[in-house]
Amino acid sequence: MTDISPSRHQARAFFALSGLVPDRVAALFFGRPAARTLTFSSDAQITTRKNGKLTAPLSLLETGSVEKTGARKSVVDAVLPGSLLLKREIIAPASARRSFRNVASLDLQRQTPFQPKDVRWCLEPPKRREGDLHAVQWVAKQSDILFWKKTLAQSGLTVRRFLVETCPEPLADFSGEIAPHARRWRRINATLALAAAAFAAVSWLFPAWALGPQNERLKSAQASLQSEALALRKDLDALRAEQVEKAALFDLIFHRPLLSHGLRELTVALPDTVWVETLEYRPDLLKLNGEASGSAAELVLDLAKNRYFSNPRLAGPVSRTGAGAERFGMLLDLRGGG
Repeated sequence: MTDISPSRHQARAFFALSGLVPDRVAALFFGRPAARTLTFSSDAQITTRKNGKLTAPLSLLETGSVEKTGARKSVVDAVLPGSLLLKREIIAPASARRSFRNVASLDLQRQTPFQPKDVRWCLEPPKRREGDLHAVQWVAKQSDILFWKKTLAQSGLTVRRFLVETCPEPLADFSGEIAPHARRWRRINATLALAAAAFAAVSWLFPAWALGPQNERLKSAQASLQSEALALRKDLDALRAEQVEKAALFDLIFHRPLLSHGLRELTVALPDTVWVETLEYRPDLLKLNGEASGSAAELVLDLAKNRYFSNPRLAGPVSRTGAGAERFGMLLDLRGGG
């Protein structure tokens, strides 16, 4: 059988893909010859065409009679009627689903007088029934296949494949005869497709490859700018700290209480009965020691009324001198210059 058709595994693969790829596309890119579907009818007198499909008289296959077809020469996929084939039922355990074809092939050899080289067969998808797998096997003698092929050829119909309507694979495939250079076309198209894919990949990757050195230069420049930015940030922080110090200094200079102001206010606030012996100045505090002919406590109350001083208070105990005056120490908080 291998002298006129591809292997059965290749035939199954091609047939499974045939429904996915239009014939014209498959013929152009895969070297597979395009074909029309040919069915057979006992009512037909000549081969007719309708909706792109051909219908031929069943007598072409039954008697081998050659008639005028009424149609141009065509390449066809001939769908064989079940009446011309041997129908067998194959039963196998459910566990044998993967090896079901081998079971069918072995059963054909054991249960029929045919040898594998003498027949062509196809298998319907197995169905599970009562725990077992059941499938229909359609068998045709090799001699019948060749006879039908020759008869149809004499009628102007070149057979690409013989099909059985319920089988997912062809009964016989003669694509290799019709298109002997299909493999070469497939190789050429595959090479062209790979070349196109390579060209597309290069076209897509070339800009990135061409811009590689420029990207490296930009990355180096970016790193340099980042380092410069960090250095400038340090300088900026130093300038900000210096600005804060200057602001604090200006605030101290323009807003701190001045000694001259403090002496003026203290001179105005102290009555003539008070004599200051020592005076210690700080920007926020005056500390004085002296004597008062009157009461030191009343002096504290009088100074509390002054807007320049706040929280006047005695610093330690009050003592009385031999002349009857009170010796005291006092602390005055300064509010600010004015």
